[in-house]
Amino acid sequence: MRKELAVLAAASLLVTTATAQDLMGQSPEAQVVDVPVVQGRIDAISGVVYSQVFERGRSVRGLKMTLFVPRTKEKKPAVLYFPGGGFTSADHEKFLEMRYALARAGYVVAACEYRAVPNKFPALLEDAKAAVRWMRAHASEFGVDADRIGLLGDSAGGYVVQMAGATTVYYTDLRAHETKANIVCRDRLEKKKTRTLGKDRRKEETKLEMKREEIETNNVFIILRQLT
Repeated sequence: MRKELAVLAAASLLVTTATAQDLMGQSPEAQVVDVPVVQGRIDAISGVVYSQVFERGRSVRGLKMTLFVPRTKEKKPAVLYFPGGGFTSADHEKFLEMRYALARAGYVVAACEYRAVPNKFPALLEDAKAAVRWMRAHASEFGVDADRIGLLGDSAGGYVVQMAGATTVYYTDLRAHETKANIVCRDRLEKKKTRTLGKDRRKEETKLEMKREEIETNNVFIILRQLT
């Protein structure tokens, strides 16, 4: 029994002392973030509603986040995590090990849900900015330094994070662009609906939908060019 324990302890030591070069796919030029672990108590707070949005008329959806909060007296930096999911889901409860490791290192970690399809742009960007505003507004309640809030995401969540960092316009400005595009397509559809029937009507709707998405994409690129 003692020999087995000794083997397990040695294996654990080898794992914990692995260097950056041992990571799969790690290149010598890449920089690896070193996150030193700080022991202490961590509170988990789940089901926190950071934003409410209207869906399907009168339906209201509460967007939630799960917080890991280290119990320390000093102000702490915060990391807002946005999960990947191919834009079809936003399972913010995953990657527990990563979030817990950041919390042990002294970060307040908030894993955030956001709107996926069938919601369209800029819904997910609105949610990311709403999460940042919520964290700043409640910074004192969780001991967060409001000037040190970072975003983290993987896959589709990485896209959300990059867009949030690249756009400094308010989400209402983005919504105005989308609304304008919707109006253009709706007006065109109304003018032609009396002249199109059956399959022809469906083809026309598909074309107009594609045109609407093109207008939205162009608006985003126009905004990004204005910022550079």
